Amino acid sequence: MIIDFNAHAGAWPEQHISVDKDRLLHLMDESGIDMAVVSNIGEAMGGGSGTDLKHERLIPFHTVRPDTDIKSLNGHVKGVRVYPTYHAWGFSGSRWANLLERAEGEGWIVQVYLRLRDPRALLQQVALADVMQSLSDAIESSCYVRLVITGMNFFEAESYLPLLRRKNVWFEISHLQHPMAPLDKLARKIGSSRMLFGTNTPFFYPFVTTFRTMHSGLSQEEMNRILSGNALSLLDM
Repeated sequence: MIIDFNAHAGAWPEQHISVDKDRLLHLMDESGIDMAVVSNIGEAMGGGSGTDLKHERLIPFHTVRPDTDIKSLNGHVKGVRVYPTYHAWGFSGSRWANLLERAEGEGWIVQVYLRLRDPRALLQQVALADVMQSLSDAIESSCYVRLVITGMNFFEAESYLPLLRRKNVWFEISHLQHPMAPLDKLARKIGSSRMLFGTNTPFFYPFVTTFRTMHSGLSQEEMNRILSGNALSLLDM
Protein backbone atom coordinates (compact mmCIF):
# COMPACT_ATOMS: atom_id res chain seq x y z
CA MET A 1 0.00 0.00 0.00
CA ILE A 2 1.18 3.54 -0.79
CA ILE A 3 -0.18 6.72 0.82
CA ASP A 4 0.85 10.05 -0.71
CA PHE A 5 1.08 12.68 2.05
CA ASN A 6 1.63 15.55 -0.38
CA ALA A 7 -0.88 16.07 -3.18
CA HIS A 8 -2.97 19.03 -4.33
CA ALA A 9 -5.90 19.51 -6.66
CA GLY A 10 -7.71 22.57 -7.97
CA ALA A 11 -6.72 25.44 -10.25
CA TRP A 12 -3.92 27.97 -9.97
CA PRO A 13 -3.80 29.87 -13.30
CA GLU A 14 -0.73 31.90 -12.36
CA GLN A 15 1.32 28.70 -12.21
CA HIS A 16 -0.61 27.01 -15.06
CA ILE A 17 -1.95 24.37 -12.69
CA SER A 18 -5.36 22.80 -13.18
CA VAL A 19 -6.03 19.36 -11.72
CA ASP A 20 -9.49 18.09 -10.93
CA LYS A 21 -10.30 15.06 -8.81
CA ASP A 22 -10.45 12.66 -11.75
CA ARG A 23 -7.07 13.77 -13.07
CA LEU A 24 -5.52 13.39 -9.62
CA LEU A 25 -6.91 9.87 -9.25
CA HIS A 26 -5.58 9.01 -12.71
CA LEU A 27 -2.08 10.18 -11.74
CA MET A 28 -2.32 8.14 -8.56
CA ASP A 29 -3.30 5.04 -10.54
CA GLU A 30 -0.38 5.51 -12.94
CA SER A 31 2.02 5.69 -10.00
CA GLY A 32 0.62 2.84 -7.90
CA ILE A 33 -0.65 5.18 -5.17
CA ASP A 34 -3.64 3.92 -3.18
CA MET A 35 -4.59 7.01 -1.14
CA ALA A 36 -3.55 10.66 -0.95
CA VAL A 37 -3.70 13.47 1.56
CA VAL A 38 -4.97 16.38 -0.51
CA SER A 39 -6.07 20.00 -0.35
CA ASN A 40 -7.09 22.75 -2.78
CA ILE A 41 -4.14 24.62 -4.24
CA GLY A 42 -6.44 27.42 -5.42
CA GLU A 43 -7.55 28.06 -1.85
CA ALA A 44 -3.94 28.09 -0.66
CA MET A 45 -2.53 30.52 -3.18
CA GLY A 46 -5.54 32.57 -4.24
CA GLY A 47 -6.59 33.59 -7.69
CA GLY A 48 -7.74 30.10 -8.54
CA SER A 49 -10.52 27.71 -7.70
CA GLY A 50 -10.94 24.57 -5.68
CA THR A 51 -12.33 21.21 -6.69
CA ASP A 52 -14.47 18.49 -5.19
CA LEU A 53 -12.23 16.30 -3.02
CA LYS A 54 -14.84 13.84 -1.80
CA HIS A 55 -13.61 10.33 -2.59
CA GLU A 56 -12.81 7.21 -0.58
CA ARG A 57 -9.18 7.37 -1.72
CA LEU A 58 -8.65 11.04 -0.81
CA ILE A 59 -7.98 12.39 2.69
CA PRO A 60 -8.77 16.12 2.70
CA PHE A 61 -6.84 18.65 4.79
CA HIS A 62 -7.97 22.23 5.36
CA THR A 63 -5.91 25.02 3.82
CA VAL A 64 -5.21 27.70 6.44
CA ARG A 65 -3.93 31.17 5.58
CA PRO A 66 -3.04 33.83 8.19
CA ASP A 67 -6.40 35.53 7.48
CA THR A 68 -8.45 32.33 7.85
CA ASP A 69 -11.10 32.33 10.55
CA ILE A 70 -9.90 29.34 12.57
CA LYS A 71 -13.20 29.03 14.41
CA SER A 72 -15.09 28.56 11.12
CA LEU A 73 -13.17 25.45 10.06
CA ASN A 74 -15.04 22.16 9.96
CA GLY A 75 -13.62 19.78 12.52
CA HIS A 76 -14.24 16.64 10.44
CA VAL A 77 -10.82 16.47 8.78
CA LYS A 78 -7.52 14.84 9.72
CA GLY A 79 -5.40 17.96 9.47
CA VAL A 80 -4.56 21.41 8.13
CA ARG A 81 -1.88 22.83 5.84
CA VAL A 82 0.02 26.12 6.16
CA TYR A 83 2.45 27.75 3.71
CA PRO A 84 4.71 30.04 5.77
CA THR A 85 7.27 30.84 3.06
CA TYR A 86 4.44 32.15 0.87
CA HIS A 87 2.26 33.64 3.65
CA ALA A 88 3.79 35.64 6.49
CA TRP A 89 2.60 33.77 9.57
CA GLY A 90 4.86 34.97 12.35
CA PHE A 91 4.93 31.91 14.58
CA SER A 92 5.15 33.92 17.78
CA GLY A 93 1.80 35.65 17.19
CA SER A 94 -1.77 34.93 18.21
CA ARG A 95 -2.82 33.55 14.80
CA TRP A 96 -0.39 30.63 15.07
CA ALA A 97 -1.24 30.09 18.74
CA ASN A 98 -4.96 29.96 17.88
CA LEU A 99 -4.31 27.43 15.11
CA LEU A 100 -2.27 25.19 17.40
CA GLU A 101 -4.93 25.39 20.10
CA ARG A 102 -7.62 24.31 17.64
CA ALA A 103 -5.36 21.60 16.20
CA GLU A 104 -4.65 20.19 19.64
CA GLY A 105 -8.34 20.22 20.54
CA GLU A 106 -9.39 18.52 17.28
CA GLY A 107 -6.44 16.16 17.08
CA TRP A 108 -5.41 17.69 13.75
CA ILE A 109 -2.07 17.16 12.05
CA VAL A 110 -0.44 20.45 11.00
CA GLN A 111 1.45 20.14 7.71
CA VAL A 112 3.97 22.95 7.14
CA TYR A 113 4.82 23.62 3.48
CA LEU A 114 8.22 25.24 3.00
CA ARG A 115 8.43 24.84 -0.77
CA LEU A 116 6.11 23.94 -3.63
CA ARG A 117 8.46 24.76 -6.48
CA ASP A 118 12.01 25.93 -6.98
CA PRO A 119 12.11 29.51 -5.59
CA ARG A 120 13.33 30.72 -8.97
CA ALA A 121 10.00 29.61 -10.47
CA LEU A 122 7.81 30.51 -7.50
CA LEU A 123 9.08 33.36 -5.36
CA GLN A 124 8.87 32.99 -1.60
CA GLN A 125 7.68 35.90 0.52
CA VAL A 126 9.65 34.76 3.57
CA ALA A 127 13.05 33.05 3.37
CA LEU A 128 13.00 29.36 4.26
CA ALA A 129 15.83 29.81 6.77
CA ASP A 130 13.87 32.55 8.58
CA VAL A 131 10.77 30.38 8.66
CA MET A 132 12.68 27.40 10.02
CA GLN A 133 14.33 29.40 12.79
CA SER A 134 10.99 30.86 13.85
CA LEU A 135 9.25 27.49 13.54
CA SER A 136 11.96 25.71 15.54
CA ASP A 137 11.47 28.17 18.39
CA ALA A 138 7.67 27.86 18.21
CA ILE A 139 7.68 24.06 18.25
CA GLU A 140 9.36 24.09 21.63
CA SER A 141 6.02 25.17 23.10
CA SER A 142 3.77 22.95 20.93
CA CYS A 143 4.89 19.44 21.81
CA TYR A 144 1.33 18.06 21.76
CA VAL A 145 0.56 18.98 18.13
CA ARG A 146 1.71 16.58 15.41
CA LEU A 147 3.61 18.44 12.69
CA VAL A 148 4.66 17.30 9.20
CA ILE A 149 7.47 19.24 7.52
CA THR A 150 7.15 19.34 3.73
CA GLY A 151 9.32 20.88 1.01
CA MET A 152 12.79 20.51 2.52
CA ASN A 153 15.77 19.07 0.65
CA PHE A 154 18.45 16.79 2.09
CA PHE A 155 20.93 19.52 2.99
CA GLU A 156 18.24 21.62 4.67
CA ALA A 157 17.08 18.57 6.60
CA GLU A 158 20.65 17.99 7.81
CA SER A 159 20.69 21.56 9.14
CA TYR A 160 17.62 20.95 11.32
CA LEU A 161 18.15 17.42 12.63
CA PRO A 162 17.22 18.31 16.25
CA LEU A 163 13.85 19.54 14.99
CA LEU A 164 13.25 16.50 12.79
CA ARG A 165 14.11 14.14 15.65
CA ARG A 166 11.36 15.50 17.88
CA LYS A 167 8.68 12.95 18.74
CA ASN A 168 5.86 15.14 17.37
CA VAL A 169 7.55 15.94 14.01
CA TRP A 170 7.50 13.92 10.76
CA PHE A 171 9.36 14.58 7.51
CA GLU A 172 7.70 14.27 4.08
CA ILE A 173 10.16 13.13 1.41
CA SER A 174 9.05 14.57 -1.96
CA HIS A 175 11.81 17.23 -2.15
CA LEU A 176 14.50 14.87 -0.90
CA GLN A 177 16.27 14.55 -4.25
CA HIS A 178 20.00 15.00 -3.64
CA PRO A 179 22.64 13.70 -2.95
CA MET A 180 22.79 10.07 -4.03
CA ALA A 181 20.69 7.75 -1.83
CA PRO A 182 19.18 10.62 0.21
CA LEU A 183 16.37 8.46 1.62
CA ASP A 184 18.80 5.95 3.04
CA LYS A 185 21.08 8.68 4.42
CA LEU A 186 18.28 10.62 6.09
CA ALA A 187 16.70 7.47 7.48
CA ARG A 188 19.99 6.78 9.26
CA LYS A 189 19.91 10.27 10.78
CA ILE A 190 16.28 10.63 11.90
CA GLY A 191 14.87 7.09 11.59
CA SER A 192 12.51 5.70 8.97
CA SER A 193 9.64 5.90 11.47
CA ARG A 194 9.74 9.73 11.14
CA MET A 195 9.45 9.79 7.32
CA LEU A 196 6.36 9.98 5.11
CA PHE A 197 6.02 9.23 1.41
CA GLY A 198 4.86 12.19 -0.69
CA THR A 199 4.98 13.18 -4.35
CA ASN A 200 4.24 16.93 -4.56
CA THR A 201 1.61 16.22 -7.22
CA PRO A 202 0.90 18.10 -9.51
CA PHE A 203 4.14 20.10 -9.30
CA PHE A 204 6.20 16.89 -9.65
CA TYR A 205 5.20 13.82 -11.62
CA PRO A 206 4.27 11.31 -8.88
CA PHE A 207 5.89 8.22 -10.39
CA VAL A 208 9.33 9.81 -9.86
CA THR A 209 9.07 9.63 -6.06
CA THR A 210 7.52 6.16 -6.20
CA PHE A 211 10.40 4.88 -8.34
CA ARG A 212 13.04 6.60 -6.19
CA THR A 213 11.62 5.10 -3.00
CA MET A 214 11.34 1.59 -4.43
CA HIS A 215 15.00 1.73 -5.54
CA SER A 216 16.37 3.53 -2.49
CA GLY A 217 18.32 0.67 -0.94
CA LEU A 218 16.18 0.74 2.19
CA SER A 219 15.05 -2.53 3.71
CA GLN A 220 11.53 -3.73 2.94
CA GLU A 221 10.52 -2.97 6.52
CA GLU A 222 11.79 0.61 6.23
CA MET A 223 10.07 1.09 2.87
CA ASN A 224 6.79 -0.21 4.27
CA ARG A 225 6.98 2.35 7.07
CA ILE A 226 7.68 5.23 4.70
CA LEU A 227 5.20 4.21 1.99
CA SER A 228 2.22 3.68 4.27
CA GLY A 229 2.84 2.45 7.80
CA ASN A 230 3.81 5.79 9.30
CA ALA A 231 0.96 7.57 7.52
CA LEU A 232 -1.62 5.04 8.71
CA SER A 233 -0.47 5.50 12.28
CA LEU A 234 -0.32 9.29 12.04
CA LEU A 235 -3.77 9.48 10.43
CA ASP A 236 -5.24 7.05 13.00
CA MET A 237 -6.39 4.71 10.23
